[in-house]
Amino acid sequence: MKKHNLFIFWLTILVIIPTQHVMGNPAGFKIQTFATVAQDEESVTDIGNDHFDIMVAKLKASQKKARFIPPSTEALGLAEQLFTGIFQGKPPASLAPMLTRLNLIMETVELDASRYLLLMEAPTHRRGRGFYIFPATVAQLAFSNQVLMVPHGFYDYHTDDIGIRLMLEGRFAGAVFNTVHRYGNQKVKGVSPNEIWDMADLFDTFFSAFTKAFVTTHPGGHLIQLHGFSRKKRNTDAGRNSDIIISNGTAYPSQGLTDLSDCLKIKLPGITRLYPMEINTLGGTQNTIGKVMRSMDHPGFIHLEMSLSMRKKMTYNHDIRYSFLSCLKNL
Repeated sequence: MKKHNLFIFWLTILVIIPTQHVMGNPAGFKIQTFATVAQDEESVTDIGNDHFDIMVAKLKASQKKARFIPPSTEALGLAEQLFTGIFQGKPPASLAPMLTRLNLIMETVELDASRYLLLMEAPTHRRGRGFYIFPATVAQLAFSNQVLMVPHGFYDYHTDDIGIRLMLEGRFAGAVFNTVHRYGNQKVKGVSPNEIWDMADLFDTFFSAFTKAFVTTHPGGHLIQLHGFSRKKRNTDAGRNSDIIISNGTAYPSQGLTDLSDCLKIKLPGITRLYPMEINTLGGTQNTIGKVMRSMDHPGFIHLEMSLSMRKKMTYNHDIRYSFLSCLKNL
C-alpha cells in the first residue's frame, strides 16, 4: 500500500476510509464516510465496477443482526430534520452532528459519473431504522420529484433488488429500504409476538420521518412504494391473473394515477389493474405511509403491488425497467 499523510479529524469532518478497510467491495468504486470516531485521511483507490452488487452488499450488511426498537419522539424529530436537510441538498458535513446523535453513518459512493449518499445505522446500533440511498449533489436532487420505498424487502422477494436497480437507472430524490423483517417479531428470541416490525404498519418510524421530510420538500412529488403479492393467495380471478395492482391507498384514484396505470398497461407485459376500479384487493388503504401523506394533504402516494413473475422481470430485464421508468416520468 502506498504511503500517505496522516491527519486526524473528529465527528463533523468528512473522512475517507482506506480501501482495505472496506469489506467486500470489488474494484472501481469510491467511498467516503462520515464517522463518529477519529479516522485517517488518504486518497481513495478505485476498486469496483459492479454498481448493483456494491449497493446490495451495503444493504445486506445493514440488515445483519438488526432488531427493531421503537425510536423516541426526540429521535423521530431529529431524523425528520436530517432527511429534510438531505432533500434540500445541505452539505453532508453540516449534518454530521445529527448523524452522531442518531447513531447513523453516511457514506459518499462514486459509481462512474454518479455519486450517492448512503445512510445506515452504525453496526453497534442496528435498531431497524432503515437503509437509504440519495443523490449526492444538488444538481442530481433537482432532477427528481420522486422517491422509492421498499418496506418489505425480506418478505417480498426481489423488491430490494428492484428498488436498487431503479434508483441507479432512474432519477429519484431518494430510496429507503427496511432493515428488519416485517415478521421479525416471530423470528427473534425474546421478542413479544405483539410487537410490530412492519414499516408499512407503524407510524412512529424513520420511514415516517423520511416521508414527512419528503412531503415538506417536494409538495408536488410522488412516493412510490414497492410491494410483492402471491397470486395463489388471491381469492378472485382478477387477483390470480394480475401482474401489477396500482393504487393511491384510497377508493379515488387521481387522474395522474389513472394515466400511470394506462401507461403501464401499454408498455409492460402482463396485466396491470387499477384499484378499486378494476380490482378490489391490495389497495394499500391501511398503509401508514399513505395515511401520513394524506394527513399532510399530499396526494403523491403510489402503492404498487407486483406478482412474483413481474418482480423477476423487473429484476432481470433492463428494457422492462426502462419502460417502467418512462411511465413514471409522465407523472
